[in-house]
Amino acid sequence: MKIKKTDILVAVMVLAVILLIIVPLSPDMLDIFIIGNITLSLLILLTTLFTKKTLEFSTFPTVLLIVTLFRLALNIASTRLILGNGGNAGHVIRAFGEFVVGGNLVVGLVIFLIIVAVQFIVITKGAERVSEVAARFTLDAMPGKQMAIDADLSAGNISEEEARERRQEIQREGQLRLQSAETAAIRLRGTLLSYRLDPMRYDQNRPKTVAEYRVVVRARIEAVEAATGKAIVAQTVVGDATLRAAGDLTTARRAALPEAARQAAHEIVNAVVSAW
Repeated sequence: MKIKKTDILVAVMVLAVILLIIVPLSPDMLDIFIIGNITLSLLILLTTLFTKKTLEFSTFPTVLLIVTLFRLALNIASTRLILGNGGNAGHVIRAFGEFVVGGNLVVGLVIFLIIVAVQFIVITKGAERVSEVAARFTLDAMPGKQMAIDADLSAGNISEEEARERRQEIQREGQLRLQSAETAAIRLRGTLLSYRLDPMRYDQNRPKTVAEYRVVVRARIEAVEAATGKAIVAQTVVGDATLRAAGDLTTARRAALPEAARQAAHEIVNAVVSAW
């Protein structure tokens, strides 16, 4: 197995972080590391703010993990110096303490509790939810991107090489992608069970006349692992949409049916991703 230079660099950085946790640091060295940590954090923040595509900063999760470990090691080192060196943990920590809390222990504890609460409730939970929503949008958009590439290739708008590069870019964006039945890891089968119109709202002037319908599409799906033949998903999904009965009902039904089918397709993607 060929080892990449980047893998070696990551391993060295992790070992260096472990050494920071074990080996005591002098106050001057701690100042240098804290300044470097703040600078690195600002660089990462600015990079993420001005990144337009996910692939432009695809190493962000790894970088964030290493920087978090580095910050944890600095917290341990600074705590060791504060408790074991007579409170002398370098000029940076002293300057922050005097500037932010004015040397008042009570004010420092209150600000610390506020920062912890904001970090856990707002940042951690918010980032987790944002990442989940972004992953859903990425997975939902992949089939459409694949079909758009095939359509451009069939129309002659792009070459085979350009189509291959676009497919590879889509594959790097996520792990779930469309494949042929022969090469797919999971094979999906579906059966349309029912399609119906349910009255939702009646006309106020004509109580027996329906003003809005609910289009409901029910389908039975089964996702099977190609290697083992084991079914990982076997359930019924439902998609619905609302249509107004004003005007031509047939035209309104044709407009609402694709929306109901799209909702059912989202449920299928969610079910496959959750099970996989």
